[in-house]
Amino acid sequence: MHYTIGEMEKSNLSSHALRFYEKKGLLLFVERSKGGIRMFKDFDYKNA
Repeated sequence: MHYTIGEMEKSNLSSHALRFYEKKGLLLFVERSKGGIRMFKDFDYKNA
């Protein structure tokens, strides 16, 4: 299953923080959909 950035906020990380970490190159594992939406995996959600 995949989670969007909005769904990841339920893991106590704000969307602002997730975007910031990605821009700094700290979230290399983040995949994107064809439309450019960040898609996090189950492992990412459980370990956030």
